[in-house]
Order: sequence, then C-alpha cells, then structure tokens
Amino acid sequence: MESMDTIYVLIAIYLGVALLTVPMIQGKLKPSSFFGFRVRATLEHEGLWYKYNRIAGYWLLGLSLLTVGALAFAAFWNFEDPDTSDYTAHSSVIAFTIALVINTFVLMVLAEREGKKLRPSESLPETAIGGEEQGPA
Repeated sequence: MESMDTIYVLIAIYLGVALLTVPMIQGKLKPSSFFGFRVRATLEHEGLWYKYNRIAGYWLLGLSLLTVGALAFAAFWNFEDPDTSDYTAHSSVIAFTIALVINTFVLMVLAEREGKKLRPSESLPETAIGGEEQGPA
C-alpha cells in the first residue's frame, strides 16, 4: 500500500472515530460494558456515566479532528521528500495515541474521585476506646 493510500485509510478511520463520539456527546449512550467511558465509578453511577462520557466524547472528537487535519496536511501538501508525508502521518497517529492515553487517565482519576464522594463509606465501624463497637447511645 502506498503512503498516500495509508493516509487516506487513516483519515477514514479517524473520521469514523469522530462519528462514534456523537452519541457520547449527545448523552444518548446508555450505560453498557461494551462501548463508552467505562470505569468503576461511571458503571456504578448513571449520572457519572453520562457526565464523563460527554466529556470523553468532546475530547475524542477534538483529538480525532486534529489528527484528520494533520493527516490531510500530510496528504495534500507537496513535500519535496515523499518520506516527509509518512513522518507527518506517523507523528500525528503517535500524538493522537499519547493524548488519548493521558486524557483517559485524567478522566479516570477524576471520575473515581467523584464516585468515591457518592459511595457510602466503606470504612470499618468506629470502635470505642476499648476496641468494642459502640452501641446505640
């Protein structure tokens, strides 16, 4: 496959990824274990599911469109060295992947922190000074 064909295939893939974000952004993606921003907190709390899927959808849409822009630049710019298009395409895919991993990690931490605030306390029952559980007062 020629480098231009590869770039066109990548553009089609990232446009497809951008289309997948539409239900996430619109809040139409119901909680599932198949598709969406799936971490423990979002699966346990429906409100967090919609909130963090919307945020993740916007980020994924932005990253996808930026990557499509970089790939289109690589495809249509007349580089004197044909390898430059390949380097630009590879760099944009690598940058997309790195940004996606960082974004996913940050959103995961934020969702888990917010989920802990919503969960009932999971600590052991408080004990009296002597080590016995306190009874009703």
